[in-house]
Order: sequence, then C-alpha cells, then structure tokens
Amino acid sequence: MRIGSLVNVYEQISNFVSVYNSLRTQDAIPPRVSLELTYRCNARCIFCDRWKASKENELTTKEWKRVIYDLSKVKVQKVSIGGG
Repeated sequence: MRIGSLVNVYEQISNFVSVYNSLRTQDAIPPRVSLELTYRCNARCIFCDRWKASKENELTTKEWKRVIYDLSKVKVQKVSIGGG
C-alpha cells in the first residue's frame, strides 16, 4: 500500500471526525456508521462487484482502531462492521 493513499484516507477520516466534533448537537451526530474493513472476497456474486475494487487503499488494523476510537469520541451509537 502506498503511503500517499494512507495519508489521503486518514485525512478523509480526520475531516469526518472534525466536522462532527464541530457539530456537537445531538441531531448532527449520525446514529450509526457502517465500516467495510476489506474488499477481499472470493465469492464473486453476480449482484455484487466489491471483489473488483482495489485493495491498495485498505486501512491497517491500527488505522481501523483509530477510526473506531474517533467514532466513539463523537458518540456514534451503533457501528456495523462488514467486509470480506
């Protein structure tokens, strides 16, 4: 994975957290967030093309832990985790 790609993804996540930190009203915080940890999949379902997506921009475990920590700081109530 390229460092530039990781920096870009992390900046997007940081921007998301910054926006929700600045909007501290209860209505501004999303009630739930869906995280897709990986696009790796061997199923090749005809109704889904996620397996075709580039695997270069996937986050590491450490980066996902930071995302989840940041989401807890903005008090997201529910997080669904999928992928793979």
